[in-house]
Amino acid sequence: MRVKSPTIFMGKIYLALAQGYLLSLRYVDGFSSFTGLQGLMASSRTSLKIFLVVAFIALTALGLWMLDGVFAADGFGGAATEVNIFMPFLGLSLMLLAVVVAWAVWPLMRTAGEHLQSGSEGAERGFPPPADFSTGEMPDFSHVELPVSEYTLETYKAAVDHAPTAIMITNNRGRIEYVNAAFLRTSGYSRSEILGRSPAMFSAGHTRSDVYADLWQTILSGNVWRGEVCNRRKNGEEYWENMAISPLRDRFGRVSHFVAVREDITERKGREEDLRQLAQRDALTGIANRRYLIERAEQERRRAERFGQPLAVLMVDIDHFKAINDEHGHALGDQAIRMVAQTCAASVREIDIVGRYGGEEFVIVLPGTLPEGARELADRLRQRIAEIEIAGADGTAVAVTVSIGFAAFEPGDQLEQLLAAADAALYRAKSLGRNCVVAVTDCLRLIPPGDVQ
Repeated sequence: MRVKSPTIFMGKIYLALAQGYLLSLRYVDGFSSFTGLQGLMASSRTSLKIFLVVAFIALTALGLWMLDGVFAADGFGGAATEVNIFMPFLGLSLMLLAVVVAWAVWPLMRTAGEHLQSGSEGAERGFPPPADFSTGEMPDFSHVELPVSEYTLETYKAAVDHAPTAIMITNNRGRIEYVNAAFLRTSGYSRSEILGRSPAMFSAGHTRSDVYADLWQTILSGNVWRGEVCNRRKNGEEYWENMAISPLRDRFGRVSHFVAVREDITERKGREEDLRQLAQRDALTGIANRRYLIERAEQERRRAERFGQPLAVLMVDIDHFKAINDEHGHALGDQAIRMVAQTCAASVREIDIVGRYGGEEFVIVLPGTLPEGARELADRLRQRIAEIEIAGADGTAVAVTVSIGFAAFEPGDQLEQLLAAADAALYRAKSLGRNCVVAVTDCLRLIPPGDVQ
């Protein structure tokens, strides 16, 4: 009985130890199969922890067993049997310890010399096998969790600090918490002047309120807002920025910060404005060219048609322009065209449209103007142009006069009809001796309709 009792006792201890150890493996992250066990063994820190626990329990059990043998009082065995059970169990315990030690040390030796970031929790999961690029297809690494170390975070921060594009981070209340060096160079402010303040400090006041309303509605809903805004530097200089603002969420899914990436596009906007001017402006006079004139005149015609507002069109032509060119040269003719265009532009309202229709002919569109007002403006314009004097090549003054015809918009009129009516009135003014103003209604009263053209 003394031989059998320690045997049964130690068997129960080792059985309980094995069951407890296998049960503990179920709570080790990543262990669910043989593949998980391989990942567990590849983790040096986890294996070392298990080794220490198992070794401690095994040594404790061995000590208890030896203590049990001492209390047996017959030298761990019976005289009748001549069997010493201490040596078998001691050998079994030592073998168990050797297996545990080998299992704990093997991952350490396996990872020795490898450049792994064992200090991070992410490194405990191991890395996937090397990718095969021979097929020419890029493998999917979206499921791989890469470790993030302090060195990596410092690298990311340095990349943002020295990025060539201005970057600003605000909290969810719109207060600035971070700006990089490019932002400081663009705005002209120092970091202490910016942190804790609202981005509204950079506004130049030209951006519409509905743009800002759309901005906040977009980013608060968790989406990215993109747009162009006009801001002001510290020295008062205005500049354009192409801006993208994206929200950042915390671990609970709430919007905690906003990241704004801003690019100075002032030069690009200047080039775009130059191209727009070339596309819309007459190169000689600086007023609207024929294409842009027709486009704007059609917009005003539609507005007058829709809202029942009055509209008048003036057709202005320089008298005896061919004679001016022939006698004094094209340079003086171009000067006459420029001076007439400038006088026309200076004599109208901001809402009126002045354009060069062709050659020495100009068109003035007068939104919201009745025929009486159009006639008054045409007479005043004719008198101002008659006061222009241009010095010829021989020093003598060259007089410049214009003939003006105008027509008022009637519901149902198309732009072509309106321009044709004003042109007919213009030719009637020329036939009456030039340097005068004639309305299309005057033409219809003075001559039969068939002779108007």
